[in-house]
Amino acid sequence: MRQSLHALWDTLFGSVEDLAPIVLVIAFFQLVALQQPLPDLLDMLLGVLLVVPGPTAFVYGLEMGLFPVGESMAVAASPTRCCTAWWPGPEMPDRSGRPRRQRDLE
Repeated sequence: MRQSLHALWDTLFGSVEDLAPIVLVIAFFQLVALQQPLPDLLDMLLGVLLVVPGPTAFVYGLEMGLFPVGESMAVAASPTRCCTAWWPGPEMPDRSGRPRRQRDLE
């Protein structure tokens, strides 16, 4: 449980780091380029606080649910599992059972 909360906390700070440049660019253009005050600053800050949990939950859900499935599919489809008949990689044994590099050195 503690590890899950730590991962969620890290994801939350990652979302804040990802969203901060967007907020800063918008504020810069509003204040410097357009030379206009930020309208309804309190509402805008509340909106930013409401936006942060969305990407956090999305990324945390991906890491928890979909990434492990994709990783297991990648491992299952890797050359060491299914493709040795038509693509023996440099470290894979050939039909004699010896690694290819060792055979090439003999």
